[in-house]
Amino acid sequence: MMIGIVLAAAIGMQDAPQTVDASKLFSKMLARYNAAQSVSGTITFTQTADVRGVPRKLTIETKIQAQKPNKLYLWQTPSTSVGTSGVLPFFAISDGKQVCYTAPPQWTGNKKIYEPAGKDFDTLLASFSLLMIDRGFPEALAAYSNNEIKDTVYRLRDLKDEGAATIEGKSARKIRSTYIISDGVIKSPDVIAKIKTQNVPPSLTVCYFYITNEGDLLAINREEMVGGGPLRDQTGRPVQQESFKVSSQWIVDLKIDQPVDASLFTIPR
Repeated sequence: MMIGIVLAAAIGMQDAPQTVDASKLFSKMLARYNAAQSVSGTITFTQTADVRGVPRKLTIETKIQAQKPNKLYLWQTPSTSVGTSGVLPFFAISDGKQVCYTAPPQWTGNKKIYEPAGKDFDTLLASFSLLMIDRGFPEALAAYSNNEIKDTVYRLRDLKDEGAATIEGKSARKIRSTYIISDGVIKSPDVIAKIKTQNVPPSLTVCYFYITNEGDLLAINREEMVGGGPLRDQTGRPVQQESFKVSSQWIVDLKIDQPVDASLFTIPR
């Protein structure tokens, strides 16, 4: 199944008259990666925040090579960390028969887990995706997993083209979307009405996708407010939680259907 074909109808996207039909371009992107037999390259995720005047920054570099139906090399490294700690590297490698991936940090025994690879990327990623230090939409596109992609796609509403843009020297279209942060809002029957009101609930934000006319994803930018809700102190008295803005960016450099390095699919021992 390829969810991009029914994308606009399934999640209620609407376009104002634009040079580019944003919903069609987004669906074209999904179809392009879904049809690819192999995808390889680098994804750089950067997250920044300013907490009580102290800047925080985390950068994670993902090197990935995926070949259908179920061969995968994924290596994630926290290359920059300012004001953060405890983020450890993660890897997952599948040779098509077996998958090996990093054990959870709390494990005291073997630091590698070995399992059957599963028949496709959906079953493969289900075994370890919760452990990834960047479980992003670009990774889900590269190792095309409908289950992982749905987690992002079902949060999008009202895609709109905001014109041409340049990312890392490459031309793209800047596609704006309302992004639903809270699962509770997704399940609400009046979600569309909430989004279209001027008083946008705090569980919504705006997300930008930078996509070439050919359907290549080049970048994603998103900002959201974290915290701000009511809490109680140790005595049970209500206190207001401090809120701060978190900015997330993915720079995507992926090649489709290029020769793969078969040695990367070797299971480590």
